[in-house]
Amino acid sequence: MVNSIPIPESYRRVVFTSFGKASDVLSFVDVVTPSTLAKGEIFIKNYAASLNYGDVFAVNGNIPLGKPKNALAPGWDFAGVVVKSSSEKFKVGDEVYGFFNNLFKGLKGEGTVSEYLTLSADDHIEIKPKHVSFVDAAAVGCAAASAVAAFLPVGKFEDWKPGKKILVIGASSGVGYYSVQLGKHLGAHVTGICSTRNIEFVNQNGADEVIDYTVKPVDQQLTISNEFDLIVDCVGGDDYWNLAQKILKQNGKFVTLAGPRGEGKLSIWDLLSVLFTVTFRNLFSRQYVFFQIQRIPTAFSLTHDLVSRGKLRPKANVVFPAEKFIDAFSLVETKRAVGKVVIEFAKP
Repeated sequence: MVNSIPIPESYRRVVFTSFGKASDVLSFVDVVTPSTLAKGEIFIKNYAASLNYGDVFAVNGNIPLGKPKNALAPGWDFAGVVVKSSSEKFKVGDEVYGFFNNLFKGLKGEGTVSEYLTLSADDHIEIKPKHVSFVDAAAVGCAAASAVAAFLPVGKFEDWKPGKKILVIGASSGVGYYSVQLGKHLGAHVTGICSTRNIEFVNQNGADEVIDYTVKPVDQQLTISNEFDLIVDCVGGDDYWNLAQKILKQNGKFVTLAGPRGEGKLSIWDLLSVLFTVTFRNLFSRQYVFFQIQRIPTAFSLTHDLVSRGKLRPKANVVFPAEKFIDAFSLVETKRAVGKVVIEFAKP
């Protein structure tokens, strides 16, 4: 049993005080190690953190937050070891992984792209499975839980019957990576959509069919109407929703994690437009489901079970050392990252 682990007086965290390109606005700052923890909190040495597109979306200033009044911090996902604890659930020496429950912690400068982290009792934290490395465990987080959450509108996993048909739009993305695996675990026939250069990646991940959207329009490559039980949309925009209405079964679900706008800078009016569109579609279409964050607690519990049993195979597709964190963010900024991008702070 580990009784104590040395804790430094300070540590480094990536922050930004203005919006823009990652290479222009991100930097390391020194953070003083907290002397005490609130009840239920744990303090961990963070071995790795993975990035999500939402991280660069915020850093680039695509969300109308106004000029930052204090340092903001990116990152939600983590994997590390407990070095101090006031929790009854976790003790010093426990290897843990997960992601923040409050996705707005970054507004308080508490992102996970950091050498150490203070985690709250209500954060999504689990004991890391022994067969999973820290860098791969960091790649689970929001992406895997979001994939699991996207499947829940179709029904409980124990009620799934083999043979369902699933379409994953953006199958080479982080969420897409786990969606393909989950579909195959549930006995579904999985079709993935990606670009030419990512076909091998999606095939190796287990997809039964892969559609290359760069060759010709997707609607010209899908010949069977009313075919899919579930469409997981990791790309966004209206084009795929319009297509979905032609290729979904009557009781099928179109679950979008990106929404009708897709990508790009959002104004207040854009946000209101998105809210109106999503509300309208949810009210008048039983097929349309915008990503529901309230499903995340259940989803991460299921995710942890699937990872622990080897049913989901987490993988850090690209790993950057901490000193190269700018390169990691810049890769995600291109929107061409394949799978999960992870920053490694230390090796166990």
